[in-house]
Amino acid sequence: TLHHFTIPTTFHQNRQRPNIFRNCQRTQTVKLNRIATWNVEGLHMDDLDTKLTQLTAVMKQQGIAVLCLQETHIAGSFHFIFHGYHVIFSGRPDDKREYAGVGYIIAPWARQAILSFIQVDSRLAGLRMKVSGGNVCILNAYAPHNGHDFETRLDFFDNLLLLVGKFRAYGPTLILGDLNTIISSRSIS
Repeated sequence: TLHHFTIPTTFHQNRQRPNIFRNCQRTQTVKLNRIATWNVEGLHMDDLDTKLTQLTAVMKQQGIAVLCLQETHIAGSFHFIFHGYHVIFSGRPDDKREYAGVGYIIAPWARQAILSFIQVDSRLAGLRMKVSGGNVCILNAYAPHNGHDFETRLDFFDNLLLLVGKFRAYGPTLILGDLNTIISSRSIS
C-alpha cells in the first residue's frame, strides 16, 4: 500500500507539515547535475546533527543536489529543514527498532523543485521533482539481503515495480539505492 507520511508530534521543534510537498504546483525548475546514493549503515537520533553535518558537507563539496540514504535505522517517517537542506526519513510506522529505513537530503537550491513524496515502507520511497524539460522521479530502494526469506525479497521487488509504474507517467524514473544484488559470480581458473 502506498501512502504519504505523517510527522510524529514528538519530533524536534523545527518539524514541518507534510503538505508542503503533497502534489505541489511548482513553476520553478532546477538542474539536477548530481544525484547520489549512500548506505549510511545507521543514523541515530542522539548523534543525528553530527551525521547530517557530515553528509551535507559532502553534498556541498561534491555539488550533490539530492542524496538518497539507505539503512538509516530511523523509526518513523518525517521531514525537516537542517541548515537549509530538506531532510526526509521514511521508516517504520511505529517506534520499534528500525533495521532498514530510507531517506533523502535535498540541497537548499533544489528544495523548491520538490513536487511530491510517496512512502511505500521503510525500504522504498519516491520523490518527484520539477527539472528543466519536465519532471524526474527519484526512487530510493533498500532491498532485503539474501538472509531474508525469498517471499520477503520478492514482495520488495513487486513493490518496486508498482512504484515504478506509478511514477513512470510523470517522466524519467531513476532507481537509486542498495539493491543487495549480485549481478554475476564467476570463478576464473
